[in-house]
Amino acid sequence: MNELTLQEVLSYGTDDTICTAALLEVCQIRMMLERAWNIYRKVEIGAAYWVAQAFIDGVKIDQVALSKMIARDAADRLKYEADLNSFLISVGWEGAVYEEATQENWNTPAWIKYAFNLMTGRELKTSVRKLERLVEEVRNQGCTLLAECLELHDVESLNLLVRPYFKTAPAFGAGSPKQMQNLMYEVMGLPIRIRNKPTDLMRIKGLEGSPSTDDVAISSALHFDLKSDDPRRKALEALLKIKMYNTREGLYYKNYPKLPHWKDNKIHASMNQCATVTRRFSSSSPNLQQLSKGAGDFRTIFVPHHKNAMIVSLDFSAQELRIIADYSKDPNMLTCYMGEQRKDLHSLTAAGIAKTSYEEFVSWLYDESSPNHKFAKDTRKTAKTVNFGSEYGAQAAKMAQTLMVTEEEAQAYLDAKFSAFARSEEWKREVTMEARKLGYSTTKLGARRHLPDLNSSNKWEAAKAERQAVNFKIQ
Repeated sequence: MNELTLQEVLSYGTDDTICTAALLEVCQIRMMLERAWNIYRKVEIGAAYWVAQAFIDGVKIDQVALSKMIARDAADRLKYEADLNSFLISVGWEGAVYEEATQENWNTPAWIKYAFNLMTGRELKTSVRKLERLVEEVRNQGCTLLAECLELHDVESLNLLVRPYFKTAPAFGAGSPKQMQNLMYEVMGLPIRIRNKPTDLMRIKGLEGSPSTDDVAISSALHFDLKSDDPRRKALEALLKIKMYNTREGLYYKNYPKLPHWKDNKIHASMNQCATVTRRFSSSSPNLQQLSKGAGDFRTIFVPHHKNAMIVSLDFSAQELRIIADYSKDPNMLTCYMGEQRKDLHSLTAAGIAKTSYEEFVSWLYDESSPNHKFAKDTRKTAKTVNFGSEYGAQAAKMAQTLMVTEEEAQAYLDAKFSAFARSEEWKREVTMEARKLGYSTTKLGARRHLPDLNSSNKWEAAKAERQAVNFKIQ
């Protein structure tokens, strides 16, 4: 605003102020009726100043390091694309083999459009089907050589003209679910192990969701269906890498070089206090709060605000599980966070999975010379996934996908967790019942989340609202 005239500020800025003030009046009345006004004053106001300051301060990135990172990943990606293309060529994927002109197809719209695309790199945009008019369209759209050759009605001459333009490049996009489904379940013949959630229309018709092509589906195929010497395995492993590079490019490499402001060369991201329904802080434009470890060393591009400063990554230790322990007063969970002889929560679940006592399991875990040491480490890792996943409502089917095990095994793991922390499961049911009665869920400080779908006749929406009632309290 300091770069505008007073008249411009008055005509534009005051309108925002008036609207904001009016919204405050409406929201204040609503919050006072819901007894949340004092919570807003106590929790949100102070944080708003900090959020604004974070936006103003911004953060610097090392553009040179980012450029090197982009170039390195681009080179690595080419290696995996070569592996995938080799497989696609071997199975005759579209674009992998030149489509010869024959006496049967040379004068069809499909082949003429194919030839036009090879020679120009462009699509022949026409709906006409007669040869004479197709030739005219080819000429009008800038490919005179092809038009003249078509007028000769000579198949051999057409192939001699068009074939040199063909470059072996399978037409495949890892971001296309249709092409991915074709590759995995038609060409490779893999069994469908995971499906996407069915749409409402699919549910009405009693249909299953479409076959999944995400990373979990690919990893499941690698784990269950393909031996080490299977040529399909190398192609799928390359595909996982390509999808990873696609994600990095979409999230980071395309955007971050353009984000620094021209005045101070800093990125000014927004920190959002209430943009999520669970009231968790979030970040946008760009999301600086969640920089995936899967992005490799991307986090290293951020530059400290002065030469003696250091950037650190901080996280709470099992914050959600601690909150559940406090809410539910589950005796086993409390022993993990209180008292002098604290237990390891994940080992409690793991002991149930291993069908042994907690003391014996811990002895395996911490004794590297024990023959059961590796088993204990692996089982604790599984238990950790089960503990966190189940707290957000993951059922056996989802847990089986995550852990790459059968649903029966996943259910056994969940049963071990529910047995170890029975009171926390009972607390969840109590939260759901209370929310269904009130129509909303609350946090410890009193913030509300209204959940009208709790009593929905749609069982999927009702089940989703039940999970949201619990998650709101935790998150």
